[in-house]
Amino acid sequence: MANRTASSLFIGLMSGTSMDAIDSLLVELADNKTATVLGCHSHDIPDQLRQDLATLSITGGDAIDLLGEADQQLGELFADAVLALLATCAISPTQITAIGSHGQTVRHRPPGKQHPHPFTLQIGDPNIIASRTGITTVADFRRADIAVGGQGAPLAPAFHKHVFSDPELNRVIVNIGGMANITWLPLSGETIGFDTGPGNRLLDYWTQTHLHVPFDDKGRWASQYASDETLLGALKSHPFFTEQPPKSTGREEFNEQWL
Repeated sequence: MANRTASSLFIGLMSGTSMDAIDSLLVELADNKTATVLGCHSHDIPDQLRQDLATLSITGGDAIDLLGEADQQLGELFADAVLALLATCAISPTQITAIGSHGQTVRHRPPGKQHPHPFTLQIGDPNIIASRTGITTVADFRRADIAVGGQGAPLAPAFHKHVFSDPELNRVIVNIGGMANITWLPLSGETIGFDTGPGNRLLDYWTQTHLHVPFDDKGRWASQYASDETLLGALKSHPFFTEQPPKSTGREEFNEQWL
């Protein structure tokens, strides 16, 4: 580790719509833009904070105080995750060029007929992360895309293009996170990506409620059964599935109440 240059090391922070944990990743970016994973860390979100975040993510009367407090608590927790990752990898903060922190999405209202004033909101104060770690912190990625007419989601296609593009093959990448998305990587032409609907978020809810486990480990439970075509047809009647891309979605549409 001692020979690595300060300009090559970056940390990424992510907390998805499943709200299961904060994931942190230490990567080295070489001059040819090749990324090498040097370490990773999963940081638990306390139960009460997870409940508060779930409350903020559901349409209804939201408390500004709750939003502000959750923003502060998440900022502290993200900083804890960074410091734990650095300790695990035996890396000094001075060796890190920057932290990229996505934050936690608590509301996503993308452009469309239902949202004349589109916005997306992620919390987890990056000022706290920067202050506690001493590392330059970059955040608030999604609103920049909304500002220029984009959906603000998904972000994964940019990563897919960098890692999976092939000069001889057309490729399709499916990413199943809390919400699922798909990326089209053509031999030539524009990369296209959009959300396809709910992913692990609703499955996690089902396993937590009925199986009393955090998630379906390696898909063991789901793989035991065939799909219920009647139920699948009812779920697919949601208008989101017939919308044409670009499109994105979130817990506002696909949540426990919908299921």
